Amino acid sequence: MKIKSLIYTALASAVLFTSCDLNNQPTFNDDAQAFIAFDKTTGMLDEMDGLSEITLYCASVAGINASTEITFNADEYAANAATQGAHFEVAYAVRYNIDFDNQSPTFNERINVDTITFAQAPYVINFDKDHRFAAVALKAIDNDQRETNKKFDVKLANIQGCNKGAMNTYTVTILDDENPFNRLLGDYTASGMSAAFEETKEWDVTIVADDETDNKLWIHPVISTAHFGLSHDNCAAVEATVDDVQGTISMRIGQSLYTVDGSMDLVVCGITSQIETTGLGVANYSLDEGVVISWSSALGAYDALAGALYEYFTDIVYTKK
Repeated sequence: MKIKSLIYTALASAVLFTSCDLNNQPTFNDDAQAFIAFDKTTGMLDEMDGLSEITLYCASVAGINASTEITFNADEYAANAATQGAHFEVAYAVRYNIDFDNQSPTFNERINVDTITFAQAPYVINFDKDHRFAAVALKAIDNDQRETNKKFDVKLANIQGCNKGAMNTYTVTILDDENPFNRLLGDYTASGMSAAFEETKEWDVTIVADDETDNKLWIHPVISTAHFGLSHDNCAAVEATVDDVQGTISMRIGQSLYTVDGSMDLVVCGITSQIETTGLGVANYSLDEGVVISWSSALGAYDALAGALYEYFTDIVYTKK
């Protein structure tokens, strides 16, 4: 719904202030302020899944006629640079509007869909009042070789009819499917049985690679404490090590989760017959039909200052989105 706000808030504000007859009313001037931008700046393309869409939009009140060219560049990634035609290709693009009548947070129905196929560059997307959104579908090319993840930038260029938005570069990481470690990276939906609430809780998890050490990754957040009012944004990521022979992820127990000076010091703990604040937590992962990570034991949050268990989960499973 964020994009909807960008496009329509200015119009709503103008109507409101006009009706109140105030001076210096705020307006959104398409001629001077309309812009084209990506909806985010990073994403992943998995060799196994093969296809990923990159969304962009034209922010305007009236739904102006405007266009942008989509270009690809990997010059700054040196040996990890992805090459068009060798590592990825453009599959197609779609133009559309979004039906906002249903106010569900996850509602995203595309209407007036117009599919574009490209024989070759340039890849040009045109916007108008009936097509304010677009998505470029990129397809990974699997070379059946184990190698490092490849990267490239998708850029907006040669914009006509409006401005270039601040989010004008989208960095894509291609996950090599011959290396199991790479396929573990990305966004997950986590679920686990909360002992405190005696019901299954869900939360979002992101797993990223360590910048310096092979087979090390960072999990954020490994468990959730959001139902107690502790924001995931302030929760620390924990480090873990992947064993691609055994198909396991090992995490050192006792790592910091959430600290408030003088009042709280939560660390990740294990739960067996007692509370464990040292040792290892181990998860098994499966790549057969989607990526699924299952923790072998219960995990919790232990308040080291209070000397008490804060929360713990059983049956924790991460399912890749």
